[in-house]
Amino acid sequence: MMDQMPDPGSPGAHLTEPAVTASELPYWMSRNDHRGRLTELTQLAKDWARMPHLRDAMIVDPPRRLRWWHRFTPRRRDLARIAAVVHALCDRDGHPLPDWVWQHRSAKAIYIHCLPVEDGAYDHHTRRIAPEACAYHNVWFDPRDIEDIRVHGIRSLDRDSFNG
Repeated sequence: MMDQMPDPGSPGAHLTEPAVTASELPYWMSRNDHRGRLTELTQLAKDWARMPHLRDAMIVDPPRRLRWWHRFTPRRRDLARIAAVVHALCDRDGHPLPDWVWQHRSAKAIYIHCLPVEDGAYDHHTRRIAPEACAYHNVWFDPRDIEDIRVHGIRSLDRDSFNG
């Protein structure tokens, strides 16, 4: 089975600057860094913000499962997670949605880091403030997760948030 980068002949493969593309994300997410595979999705949001002139090339090619058996593991939700992030970025910035985005939904409500959505106060709050695209894909996240482009996307480590 395929354990390589997407086809180098695809339209988004020859970017003039290095940027993560949606079609590459399953490959990079399979290299689990034990942080919920969020760094790759965060990198897409960073590149999206940093290089608006490359947005079409970043999302033109659809992501595909890296291996057939990923349909039976927690990886089965990776395509829905990617689609939710791309959908939310496009909606937020008025960019046209690629057709492939509509094909990926999670049967179970999950957070972007794959934990299931429960019925607590935090869960209700997150669903209330989440981008509209989250409801379609059933993948939930705080809109700041795709807006904060600082290193590693860690919002809580601001100098002003430390008390001594």
